Amino acid sequence: MNKIILLIILLSGGLFATAQQAHTTKNTRGLKANFSAPVLAAYQENAKTKIEDFYQYLQLLSDVSVSKELKNEISANVFSLFKNKEVLMQDIVSNGKNSLSLALFVLEIANTPSLKFELGEITSQQVGPDSWQTTYTVAVLNDGKRKTLNLAQRVYLTKDVKTFGGNSKEVWQTFLGEIE
Repeated sequence: MNKIILLIILLSGGLFATAQQAHTTKNTRGLKANFSAPVLAAYQENAKTKIEDFYQYLQLLSDVSVSKELKNEISANVFSLFKNKEVLMQDIVSNGKNSLSLALFVLEIANTPSLKFELGEITSQQVGPDSWQTTYTVAVLNDGKRKTLNLAQRVYLTKDVKTFGGNSKEVWQTFLGEIE
């Protein structure tokens, strides 16, 4: 697992530089037009890692042995995976049919003790102008009950301007989006 993370970090550094230099055009033509297939595949792999991290964070939020201070840090990490706190999430804890804002979803997870999550294979598909859809299954274990859901999650690739001292640079970043 550590080798995979290291490989992703090394690749993403080179990919960010390549993407920034070779693809400074506006993203109006779509991701497939702006990025080569291997570069886009690397961003999609990075997004899969973010989805895995997301569910690990949720499990930690639900752990009754985790301190309130650490849960606040974990919540901040969850929010950093998304563009904003108002993105809609499928309520996977109660019935899996209602939608909640990310902020309410995180609060619900933190107030539901001892949840466990098991992710199935994550696949990327339907590349659009600024995003793609990922599909996966997640098994939610709650009070000895197991519920398996088939989910679709949007992942966004956005170009942001980052300022470092007096220098500005455009960087591409992946953000998780709504879960349906």
